[in-house]
Amino acid sequence: MIGSVQASADQAVRAMGNSRTLASNTQSLAQATGQSLERIAKSLPRSTIATC
Repeated sequence: MIGSVQASADQAVRAMGNSRTLASNTQSLAQATGQSLERIAKSLPRSTIATC
């Protein structure tokens, strides 16, 4: 029984680690996307932005 609890705890720890990695990757992608959108917006003529 103790072995089963330990195995479940280990699995939970691995899942939390994976979730942290995925969250970090998602944050990095979101930041990169925001920077790309800013560059695109800055490259557009002002009249184009105002009409959107």
